[in-house]
Amino acid sequence: MLEGYGFLRVHQSHLINIRYITKFDKSDGGFFIMTDGFNVPVSQKNKAEILGFLDHIF
Repeated sequence: MLEGYGFLRVHQSHLINIRYITKFDKSDGGFFIMTDGFNVPVSQKNKAEILGFLDHIF
């Protein structure tokens, strides 16, 4: 729903703008490192779907 606007829900508590993703770190269950240095955890439940979506757009 929000993907068309550049946002992605990666966790129940976190909605991120995909333009500000620096990289994905697979340690500790997986998290995104943002341009401001903030680490955003990825929901284990939706991890495969989120990574598949990002593979599609990057």
